[in-house]
Amino acid sequence: MTDILLIHPPYSWPNKSQPLGLAYIGAVLEQEGFGVEIIDMSPLEMSVADLGNILVEKAPKIVGISFMTPQYNSTVAILKLVKEVDERIKTIVGGAHASALPEAMLEIEQLDYVVIGEGEITTKELVSVILGKSDRKAEEIKGIGFVRNNKCIFTEVRPLMTDLDTVPFPAWHLLPMDRYSVESLGGERGESVYPLLSSRGCPNRCIFCSSHVVFKRQFRERSAANIVAEIEFLAKRYNARQFDFVDDTVTVNKKRMVELCEHLVSHHKNIRWLCNSRVNTVTPDLLKTMYKAGCRKVDFGVESGNPDILKNIKKGITLEQAVDAHRWARKAGLITSSFFMVGNLGEGPEHIRKTADFIDELETDYVSATITTPFPGTELYSIADSQGWIYERDWSKYDTTAFISKDYKPVASNGTMSREQLLEEYFFLNSRLLKRKFRQKYGKYYLLNYRLYYREVFSRIRRLGIVSTLKLVLRLLKR
Repeated sequence: MTDILLIHPPYSWPNKSQPLGLAYIGAVLEQEGFGVEIIDMSPLEMSVADLGNILVEKAPKIVGISFMTPQYNSTVAILKLVKEVDERIKTIVGGAHASALPEAMLEIEQLDYVVIGEGEITTKELVSVILGKSDRKAEEIKGIGFVRNNKCIFTEVRPLMTDLDTVPFPAWHLLPMDRYSVESLGGERGESVYPLLSSRGCPNRCIFCSSHVVFKRQFRERSAANIVAEIEFLAKRYNARQFDFVDDTVTVNKKRMVELCEHLVSHHKNIRWLCNSRVNTVTPDLLKTMYKAGCRKVDFGVESGNPDILKNIKKGITLEQAVDAHRWARKAGLITSSFFMVGNLGEGPEHIRKTADFIDELETDYVSATITTPFPGTELYSIADSQGWIYERDWSKYDTTAFISKDYKPVASNGTMSREQLLEEYFFLNSRLLKRKFRQKYGKYYLLNYRLYYREVFSRIRRLGIVSTLKLVLRLLKR
């Protein structure tokens, strides 16, 4: 019997990865004895209309949806469908967008509850109340919002969990594990990559990041032994050998990182992994230790090649630290990937030129550049909203790259450049990066490699059409 059906709405990014948030919630609910199923729509190639028969067949008492900002429209459509199938089904939403704008979410007539912040305990308690397994009332549950007598009711803020080792491993068995498509650059091609969340919360204050909306800025970590136990479980259950530490910054606590690496060296020499890090949290010795423990790729967020812009966005790093970290990582044998943004606060065309020059000098293997987007709950959103820089409130258009969207336009200006200028600078920077990217991915003679056309051109034509694809190609080539 399905007590609660958890749904992850479709999204446009081509590489599909397991929705850890829902998988954690599913695990906690199963631990309490509830019947749970997860529908991850994108890897299943499922449309909203396809859910109708599933809802009739499963007859859940509750439907829970966790979503990101670009998935908002799909979420609304799912909520409407649920109530059309059976208005008695209770609906719950959560995630960063819902936590940032809970009152706006409750304007959706078909929504019963919004979970604000970290969701495991809150959802468990709320499900218990809805299904009559608890004598408590909804208003006694911390961290939720609902409507009563045409008035929004928000309960007391839910404290963060302090001991992450008590949280069960994600309910991997509820996911279509053979349908995910993230590939590791440092491991064996064709093998699945399994995401691991070894910590929650980031102490840094970047104005564009919405991580703190759910996890606050309090860094909490799982023990090295607990992480290794999950790796052992995945290795035994799924023959997993490649892992992706999806923490905001896995190297915040260097002591824990070293301890984890020592565990891996002692017991799991055959695994490979990649991670997100910050250039001001690594040392040469730490990077060497990580490589010895199986790390093969490190992703660094640099964002800009301009010191003043880095200060504007409160990145908390220097260009010198970025140069050193990349050099140390490559010397340790690691592949490096560097992230930059176009349209940071106060940024103009002259800054983008400096960023392009800085990238040329940076010792890195892979570079990507996206458009700075003011997501709800961020300091950047508050600034852009107060200054009247936001031109688009259709949340489904809050993508950060033009390469996966048809007729893409930035949703806001940055106070220095117009939306049109932002797009021009975005294509300028990406045109500088394309030759480098294609050579790295497809070899020196990339133009003769059929995989380039299959992966970069034909796949986009299938998704977004030939006209949109040709416009994009011409826009890049004319620079």
